[in-house]
Amino acid sequence: MTSVSVAKFQTKSVPKPPSSDTAVDLAALAETITAPEPVPVVTKEPGKRGKGRPPSQETRTVFGTRLKAETIADVEALKAGLRLKMQGEAIERAVAFYRAHIITKTRRELSLEPQVADEAVLLKAFKVDD
Repeated sequence: MTSVSVAKFQTKSVPKPPSSDTAVDLAALAETITAPEPVPVVTKEPGKRGKGRPPSQETRTVFGTRLKAETIADVEALKAGLRLKMQGEAIERAVAFYRAHIITKTRRELSLEPQVADEAVLLKAFKVDD
């Protein structure tokens, strides 16, 4: 058999009201207390927000540049410029990768020493009559 424990609650003692001779005369007390002046509450009406990003005073850093566009045409021009810049950087990386690949392949095929300059290796790689 399992025993079930019954929870015991403690009862709080209710405070007794003060005696009549120690009670405060609230009518006399109300005459001596003055109500404070109400503080005027200034509520700021929220302005109607338009769609999109809220206007800001400072420019934001985007792709490492400081861009600020006033019109949609400016935004489109910036997008085109960034696209060309990113494409140019991608082309430069591809050329550097291809150049390094040709140099290592030529060194390996022609058994060239590491002391041979990269430019000389490239010249030997693209020479037809060797």
